[in-house]
Amino acid sequence: MKRSLLTQLLFGFAVVATAAIAFYFYMRPTWLRVAVVRGSADHQLMQAAARLQDSDRASVRFTLVPVNDSAAAIRALDTGNTDMAIGPSDQPLPATGKTVVVMRRHAVVLLAPAGGKFSSLADLAGKTIGIVKDESSNTGHNRILDAILARHDMAETSLKRVLVDVASVPDMLSSQKVDAIMVTGIPGDGAVGDVVHAIARAGKGEPIFIPVGHTNALAQHSSAFEQFAIPAGTFAGANARPPQELDTIAYSVRLFASVNLRDSTVGAVTRAMFSQKPRLALQYPLALRMSAPSTNKDAALPTHPGAAAYLDGEEQSFFDRFSEFFYLGAMVLSIVGSAVAAAASHLRFDSKREYRDHVARLIEILRLARLAEDASMLRLLQLETDNIFAEFMTAAARGRHDETRVANLGILVGQVHQALLDRRAALEGARAGMVTATEQLREPGLREAS
Repeated sequence: MKRSLLTQLLFGFAVVATAAIAFYFYMRPTWLRVAVVRGSADHQLMQAAARLQDSDRASVRFTLVPVNDSAAAIRALDTGNTDMAIGPSDQPLPATGKTVVVMRRHAVVLLAPAGGKFSSLADLAGKTIGIVKDESSNTGHNRILDAILARHDMAETSLKRVLVDVASVPDMLSSQKVDAIMVTGIPGDGAVGDVVHAIARAGKGEPIFIPVGHTNALAQHSSAFEQFAIPAGTFAGANARPPQELDTIAYSVRLFASVNLRDSTVGAVTRAMFSQKPRLALQYPLALRMSAPSTNKDAALPTHPGAAAYLDGEEQSFFDRFSEFFYLGAMVLSIVGSAVAAAASHLRFDSKREYRDHVARLIEILRLARLAEDASMLRLLQLETDNIFAEFMTAAARGRHDETRVANLGILVGQVHQALLDRRAALEGARAGMVTATEQLREPGLREAS
């Protein structure tokens, strides 16, 4: 009985301890590995985000995994070496990842120096175009140019291509090694702005902005692109650059998360990135370019369900996320509580029955003591009484009986002892009387004989 009770209690404590340990591991910070191009603007931005997450003791933390280019970042995500990756939409997209945050959008800009006769893409046929190298790929965006040429029904070989960097643009134009430039980036900032100014200086006049053309068709036929309008005067200069709104295409740089991550984890990442946006922008203005991806079901680039839930205001609350845990925990605690209550009730019932049995037996001994016919019977009753009292006091010392029971049983044991003493005295008195009577009967006969 005692062994069964102990087993129940140990099982209950084990269940509670297991639930507590599981809850601890579930609530501890989740570390996510993020693949990002080494030394890029995204690398610096994510480093700052990781520091903020650490200082805020957030539920999700970032461990950056630097790679050589965006293609390597996507491969790291697809192979499971990382949990997230940053990459552009114009390159092969991850097969196992979906969008969390649109880090920024890069517009495609075609330019030629002043004096050139380039009013459309067709005018560039047979010419040489310089493609400005991108930091995330360490290569030019040839795929973008191929898509544009295909939409204009121009062969990929209709243009000669040269990979250039921003610093070499003026020399390449002055030496006529290139006739036009294609650059991608944030309009007005970074490489695009630098190239516009370089072309203006090299051409000694306002640069020519060549329309991409067919932008709506390009966006409709490829998930990599979207329509983009560059407002007039976006680039600094004495005159408006461009002189009027420029219709072009853009691709997006995105933070992708593995589909194997829990929705709640990705929701926490999305919340962290947007809540940190103002603080990140103080160090890196590029953070202001972060935007929410489309949560439409038919979006060309699907958004991770966890991010969509946060953006649509459907993110589960703490109680919603842990409702099953709370429900199971309540069931476990209910079972354990019932077991403990049953054990306690069992203990109380056993002690009460034990007390009643002892009292009943002592009353029986009290009756037998008054009817005992010899001293041997009294000795047996005395021994049993002593054993009952010893057993009861041992149980009382372990907390099975309260002071009232101890006092009541002590009184009863005292009465039994007194009854045994009285009966012993009575038996001894009777024996002494019988001896005296026998001696008196013998005395006359002794006298007559004398």
